Amino acid sequence: MQERRDLGRWTICSKVCYRITGDFKECECVSEDISTRGIRIAASEELIPDTQLDMRIDLAEGLNPVMAKGRVVWQAVDDKSDVRHFNTGVYFNAIGDHDREEIYKYAYQYKRDEITNRWWQGW
Repeated sequence: MQERRDLGRWTICSKVCYRITGDFKECECVSEDISTRGIRIAASEELIPDTQLDMRIDLAEGLNPVMAKGRVVWQAVDDKSDVRHFNTGVYFNAIGDHDREEIYKYAYQYKRDEITNRWWQGW
């Protein structure tokens, strides 16, 4: 699969709460990786591409949770896991500057080696 992202992503394993926009049911899942433009989550339910989500992402202790609205871009069953879940790519279509800053803080504090390695490799 050809990489289409123009920004790097950082691995992250944290709690994400989401709900389909306009729905009252909130779901909880775990994040896989994140950038300032999107996130990959391990969702327990099947989500149709273009589904709109309201999300709260807990990055790490000491950082504020990120609030974002996103659109499901792709989804695939993770057949390598013991527990059935769907790897789900979400593009942020509405995220505040403060929330983007929190993602950068996370990357700087916890993923500095990944940033340095990508920089040296020409990102």
